[in-house]
Amino acid sequence: MESSKLLLRSLMVAVTVAAGAALSVYFLHEWFHSFFQPAPLVDAFGAVIIVFVTFIGLLAVTFVISRVVPIDPVTSILGNRASQAQIDDAREALGLNDPTYMQFGIYLRDIFIVYVCT
Repeated sequence: MESSKLLLRSLMVAVTVAAGAALSVYFLHEWFHSFFQPAPLVDAFGAVIIVFVTFIGLLAVTFVISRVVPIDPVTSILGNRASQAQIDDAREALGLNDPTYMQFGIYLRDIFIVYVCT
């Protein structure tokens, strides 16, 4: 019961942050347009920025969901028969002992490598 409440709260916070970031960039873009009509290249650049911020927000939501789910990723990979030394080695190899912001950076790096570089 508590884990489902924690998951729901974390999901709500992540969605709020992602939506707030996307709306902030959108309103900044609209405010910029209220002063003068930019060249088409500048307008396209603003659209790319909006898409980029929205993409980062969605990645943040999926990262938070994957960290809040009460399933240990190392146990699901290695199984229940793994020794404590194997579990510790796997946690270190996957970067799960690092602070959350570093885990998010690793997550973004891995997404970039998989979807952009291949």
